[in-house]
Amino acid sequence: YFEGCLEKIWSYVTQYSDAFILAAVVICSLEALQVILTCVFMELLKREMEDRKRRKSRTYRKGSDFFFPSVSEESLM
Repeated sequence: YFEGCLEKIWSYVTQYSDAFILAAVVICSLEALQVILTCVFMELLKREMEDRKRRKSRTYRKGSDFFFPSVSEESLM
């Protein structure tokens, strides 16, 4: 994936001006960032699903569990 990106940038280097190089670099870094954010989001979603299953499986008592939601829930808020 990144090798293809570098090839694109290199072709810009040989053909166009600095502005095009900069644009290519920015686009590549944005794509990489998007991939990272997607991975993080999916991980949070997975944890949330597991928490819901856990909550359904055990009978909820009003006490410490009621007032202190799980860590993943807080990070999603």
